[in-house]
Amino acid sequence: MGRRSKTLAAIPDVPFITLSLDEQSRCLATNLQRARQRAGLTREDLSKMVVPHLGQPLSVSFLGALERQERTPSVQTLLAIAKALEIPPSALFARPRERTKAPQAAA
Repeated sequence: MGRRSKTLAAIPDVPFITLSLDEQSRCLATNLQRARQRAGLTREDLSKMVVPHLGQPLSVSFLGALERQERTPSVQTLLAIAKALEIPPSALFARPRERTKAPQAAA
């Protein structure tokens, strides 16, 4: 047990490891959707972009299910998605920042 604690302490940004599986799934779903939208891609676009990395397209419904936390992807699928989005795979697991609303202008 002490050995594991030292190992975890050496890993930067450990909080993700301490999240429950449900919270990890929520992080993945949120980050995937935000990364796709930031890239200006539809699910259909992304499904085609993974072909060079995965060897086949992902179904649009599968991508939607990932974004809704209804499916769990394989590591190979996650790596292909990250490559297609041109982001490090770790970006899919980072704890998402809360979106803040811009202050409204006084009328």
